[in-house]
Amino acid sequence: EDHPNYKLCGDQILRNFLNGLVIYKRGRKDVQDDK
Repeated sequence: EDHPNYKLCGDQILRNFLNGLVIYKRGRKDVQDDK
């Protein structure tokens, strides 16, 4: 909070960032369609 570039972000922005970080670190899930 003391950093000069600190900015609040909304829930959706934080959610998208964390989802992207998980995909970057773990890789995408291979979704199989069993129909």
